[in-house]
Amino acid sequence: MIKYANAAVVKLVDTLALGASSRKGMRVRVSPAALTKEEAMRIEDIAKKLDEAFKPENKQARYRLARDLGWDFPNRNLKVISEFRSQVARRLWNESDPEIRGFFQGILEVAAAYEVAVEQILEREEIEKTARERGWADILLSLLELPKRTEELAPATKREAETLKQELLYMCVANLVEIYTGSPLYSLTCFGRELARKLKPKP
Repeated sequence: MIKYANAAVVKLVDTLALGASSRKGMRVRVSPAALTKEEAMRIEDIAKKLDEAFKPENKQARYRLARDLGWDFPNRNLKVISEFRSQVARRLWNESDPEIRGFFQGILEVAAAYEVAVEQILEREEIEKTARERGWADILLSLLELPKRTEELAPATKREAETLKQELLYMCVANLVEIYTGSPLYSLTCFGRELARKLKPKP
C-alpha cells in the first residue's frame, strides 16, 4: 500500500500547508522579525523569568514559570513555546544543578509533546480548509461509499479524468486518499473518512 503523508509537498505545488507542516522535522529559532509586538514582549518576559528560575534557591520562580507557560498552551502560541524551548535548551547546556536540570528537562518534554500535537491539529485544519476551497467534498463523499477507479470517479464527480488524477494526487499527499500497489482503486484513509463525514451535507 502506498501512502503519501507529507503535506509539505503539497505546499510546494499548491501552497497547501502553511506553517505547521512546513515546520515538521525542523527546529529553527524564531526570528525576531517574525514575531508580533505582543509575542516579542511575551518572550522578553519569559527570558527575565528564566533568569530567576535558573537560580538554585528560587524553586517558586520555577513553578511560576511553568504555570505562566500554561497560558500560552490554549492560545496555540507556537512561536512563544518554540522560543521558550530554545532558551531553556541553551541555558541547560552549562547547567550542573541536578534539580534544575530535571525540572526543566521535564518542562521541555511537555512543551515538545504539546508543540507536536498542535502542529498536527493545525495541519489537519489547513488540509480541511484546502479541501473546502478546492471542492474535494464530492470526491471524498464518493469514495466514502466504496473504493473506486478513476474511470468511475470522473463521471460521479463531473470532472475530466486528467483533472481528477491531479486532484487525487494532491489528496494522496494530504493523506486523505490512498492507492494500493498493483490496483487502480482509490480509497480513503482514516483521516479522509473522518473529513468526508464532516463535509457530508446535513439532512
